[in-house]
Amino acid sequence: MDRLAKRLWRDLCLVVAGVAGVIAAYVVVIHPAWFAWSPDWSVCMDAAQRWLATGAYFLPRQLSGPYQHLFGDVLYPPTALYLFVPFSFLPRLAWFVVPLAVIVAALWRLRPAAWGWAAMGILFCYDPVAIMELTSGNPLLWVLAALFASVAFGTPASFVLLKPTLLPFALFGIWRRSWWLGLALLVVLSLPMLALDLTWLRVVLDTQDPMGPFTALHEMPCAAVPLAAWLASARSAEMRRAVQARVGGRGRRVAPVEASLHDQPAR
Repeated sequence: MDRLAKRLWRDLCLVVAGVAGVIAAYVVVIHPAWFAWSPDWSVCMDAAQRWLATGAYFLPRQLSGPYQHLFGDVLYPPTALYLFVPFSFLPRLAWFVVPLAVIVAALWRLRPAAWGWAAMGILFCYDPVAIMELTSGNPLLWVLAALFASVAFGTPASFVLLKPTLLPFALFGIWRRSWWLGLALLVVLSLPMLALDLTWLRVVLDTQDPMGPFTALHEMPCAAVPLAAWLASARSAEMRRAVQARVGGRGRRVAPVEASLHDQPAR
């Protein structure tokens, strides 16, 4: 009976994952222009080419005081140029293939349980706008790849800060030394662009958007997909066991000390 219940649960999870996959495919099919034109990719590549040609990263309208946020405005931190510039010389397809290859490799490494695939499907399809952004070439795709690499291979999730609005996800692995090394690398890379970084802060503060700081709130469920894959994998169980062993080891080291203190004669 227990085996039958487990099989039914697994099959149900796989059905949910399959339905989510069909929904995602449907969203992509009914909006083919998002991939054909890749407007978000164009914004990033235009910013890179503009910076190479004139040194101007932001649009002129973004530098003249408070402005209404419109599509095409550059709000990514200047360190994103380390990603944008190389890919501005590569075919458009490379912008999609590289992060997708990272995601596939991470999933192969994690091999999440059936319920993890169901959770990933629900999170991925929670907001179709996020799916359209991915097909449009939004850097959200690279954020997903960075977080997948972090949960599967231990690389620094601090690279998620490519989109500061997804800051909470960049904190994954903060207990690792690699996370702090990644953060230190980002700081070093930002030093040559310090003046541009200060301009970026002013540009972000001058942005007038109805959603304010919650403009990327709809991306949160999609960004949580790698965490669902990690929770449903053996790697999360290994980490829990390691933490328990470390905590237990500390307890065992403390116990003899306390015992020796109790055994000392009172003066």
